[in-house]
Amino acid sequence: MSANRRDVPENRLTPPQEHRVRAMVRRQILNGDFGPDHRVLAVAVTEALGVPRIPARTALAALAAEGLITKRRGRGYCIVPISPDDVRKRDAARAEAMMREHSNATLNNADLFAPQCA
Repeated sequence: MSANRRDVPENRLTPPQEHRVRAMVRRQILNGDFGPDHRVLAVAVTEALGVPRIPARTALAALAAEGLITKRRGRGYCIVPISPDDVRKRDAARAEAMMREHSNATLNNADLFAPQCA
């Protein structure tokens, strides 16, 4: 018996909350909804998006690791000034890294299934 989409719990059909929060905040930053040095608090993200605090904190930490925001001790996070050129460079570097990982994985899989000499 195959499972219908209805039989799968809803939380398995949607990305984890921190991924959605990160995507939403990233989109707002890149769209210019927040200016440089705008202060971002986890509690404000929690209230605005209706998510628990832990996914909001995790998402903000991930955005800090990406370089879009910086952590200010005891003051939350601040938006890093970013230009469209910075975004293009970051996206190009990320795409190149993903392609490199994919090509390495493909090469390793090909090596695993290569015919063996007798």
